[in-house]
Amino acid sequence: MIIDFPETFQKYVASLLRTGKWDATRTFMTEALRNTTVLDPIGNPVIGLRGTAASAAGGPDGASFAAYWKKHVKGAKPYTGFEGTALDAANVAFLAALRACSSSPAKIKANLIAVSGPPGVKVTYLQMAKAIKLIRAGKEVDYEGAFSPVDFDKNGDIGSAVFEIWKYSGPGTIDTLKTVTFRGTP
Repeated sequence: MIIDFPETFQKYVASLLRTGKWDATRTFMTEALRNTTVLDPIGNPVIGLRGTAASAAGGPDGASFAAYWKKHVKGAKPYTGFEGTALDAANVAFLAALRACSSSPAKIKANLIAVSGPPGVKVTYLQMAKAIKLIRAGKEVDYEGAFSPVDFDKNGDIGSAVFEIWKYSGPGTIDTLKTVTFRGTP
């Protein structure tokens, strides 16, 4: 298991290779190395490297969000899979503020559960206009994120998350071997 960041791993991997004993297929990494921009220049020695990552790919709208991002976002760094998490956080906070009719952090916090779990009409990141109309009409919404269902428990903690087990398969290719959804108690 190696926990590292791309910049330092690119330097560290040379030392691993010099040992002649390191085998990428027997190594697990964290999400920071789920990045073909970092792994491609290293080449064959890292083929088969695996790891875990919090992933929008396995979320309710992960695949559609990744496609949307790649099609519409220009000039950004390469897609990493973490973008859905940030989008979901912003969307849930926005919907909670809208429901509270306030930008007060306490009022937003008090409305997070109401806009991100049952009961309510399920809406995704692509249906924000619908969510706004519903909230303005006094209706309940259940935001289903790109990253996860974004359901909070009674304590305000996230009630679910999607993680993936990934594998670097060669230039430009990271395969998702499995996704695992963790669910807490709502």
